[in-house]
Amino acid sequence: MGGSQYQAKLLIDRLCELGTHEVYYLTRSIDPEFSPRGYQILRIGTVKGVGRYGHFVDTFRLLKSLREIDPDVIYQMVGCAYTGIAAFYSKRSGCRLVWRVTSDKSVVKGKTTFGNLLPHRFLEQKLLEYGIRRADDIVIQTRQQSDLLQKSYNRVPTALIRNCHPFPKSIDMKKGRIKVVWIANLKKLKQPELFVRLASDLSEFEDVQFVMVGGQADSKKWCSRIVKEIDKQKNLSYVGVKSQKYVNSLMDESHILVNTSLYEGFSNTFIQAWMRKMAVVSLCVNPDGVFEENFLGIHCEDDYEKLRESVATLIREPGQIEKIGQRAEKYALETHSLDNLESLIELLTPKTSG
Repeated sequence: MGGSQYQAKLLIDRLCELGTHEVYYLTRSIDPEFSPRGYQILRIGTVKGVGRYGHFVDTFRLLKSLREIDPDVIYQMVGCAYTGIAAFYSKRSGCRLVWRVTSDKSVVKGKTTFGNLLPHRFLEQKLLEYGIRRADDIVIQTRQQSDLLQKSYNRVPTALIRNCHPFPKSIDMKKGRIKVVWIANLKKLKQPELFVRLASDLSEFEDVQFVMVGGQADSKKWCSRIVKEIDKQKNLSYVGVKSQKYVNSLMDESHILVNTSLYEGFSNTFIQAWMRKMAVVSLCVNPDGVFEENFLGIHCEDDYEKLRESVATLIREPGQIEKIGQRAEKYALETHSLDNLESLIELLTPKTSG
């Protein structure tokens, strides 16, 4: 799962635990061997064929499913054509649409004309913009997203509700050889090639292990080239797609998380790492200036040389990892607990009159 899907899972689990909501999860991708308990999964499209051109191709199937369910509230995550399709349905049925911003890019309005985008991308963008303008409530993750939303769409968000994660078991002081991890799907916007370069540049640290986790989510040719570069590095291993349980277990014994993404919303891996006393070194992403404000790691201001030197310094001075890790754990437990779900559930619960 990606971060948005995992946040949806946490919400669904809590709703099923409460037993106060009838829950349907609408998605393109379904594992035929998985049986949901307490809610229903409906497939509304396909990840193959025409589906690769965008989410707008699922318009009629999504509308059909919504008419059959007749929901009181639609909670839609990720900015795409589904945002606009859900808004279209909600305005004609009288149900509420709550849209969750999961990426800063979704609320950055560019100049989109039929001439400067491929037709399917133009339609995808226009449906997203329609949905943002007509959603009843918008939930953001950061103050930065609020600023972007107001600047691009002149809309004030309904609520700022931060991502959450379950608390891990107690994490002792990190021991053993230093392990530096990178966790994301192999996509161009995640810039995995920079982590490969980092491992190569820091090969002088013979006792340090570099690990990459994530699926191959871009073109086969591009991903194959990245994997070939990974295989050339003796200090770097690529373990592919892994479960949340595996990722959390890996983080329990790891020291540094490196993020090389061009942009994010609020990375789930940041929270997981902080809860496990890891130092986070981020190349570009710094939501609400969290690194400087709370001293949770190092923001490198899109400067690869600063990234390389920052990781090298932490390797040389493991005491700094421990200090950062203690602050990070405290911040994450106070700010990103599962208690955040209660605010979201309150927003999603229809108000009864009288």
